[in-house]
Amino acid sequence: MNGNVKYNVAFLILFLFARTFGQNYNGENPVSLHYDNVPLAKVLDDIQKRQNVIFIYDDNLAKDIRVSCSAEKPDLKKALSFLLKDKHVSFKFFNESTVVLFKTNAEKKKARTVIIKNEEKPDAPKNLKFNNVKLLTKAEPGYPPLAVQYGIEGKVTVKIFVSEKGAAIKTQINKSSGYRILDSAAINYSKKLKFEPAHQNGKPVSAWTKIAYEFYILPN
Repeated sequence: MNGNVKYNVAFLILFLFARTFGQNYNGENPVSLHYDNVPLAKVLDDIQKRQNVIFIYDDNLAKDIRVSCSAEKPDLKKALSFLLKDKHVSFKFFNESTVVLFKTNAEKKKARTVIIKNEEKPDAPKNLKFNNVKLLTKAEPGYPPLAVQYGIEGKVTVKIFVSEKGAAIKTQINKSSGYRILDSAAINYSKKLKFEPAHQNGKPVSAWTKIAYEFYILPN
């Protein structure tokens, strides 16, 4: 077993032990944070010397992270929370003088749901003038958080029967995404949509229309 493997195994054991049995930090020593584009490793080294604390972390954790801040915090726990905010690094106190730092999950995935409207004209005599349903709702549909977490993407087409008052009174899946979670989200959102109703010879009439939703995860 080479040195790197031994180090990684030892770090993993300590990390797991600290996460399981770590105690809350109760120290109240104030911490000054005044850094201008300083590497995180140097910041941690500086805090170690001033606070008589030991940080345990993998060297790759601090790689390419630089710190710029100016703040006074009442204790080390609040200082670290402030310092590591938005850096995808978390910490756990092993005891009052030893802190394990570890990577948190990567950035939260960002996702979008786009509405693609498909027109559908009902059967009507050719001598009648017919204007289609128009979508009035502008808000973007929500993306189910669980689907985002598991990277589920897809396209759903919902068939909607719109009343002469512009309300969605019937909804049904016209083309499934293959995922119930996306299909259900599309149906639930479709029920809340507001439309300008179809018009036939200038009068509002009930009519079917289709709305296609595309759920996709944005690249990081």
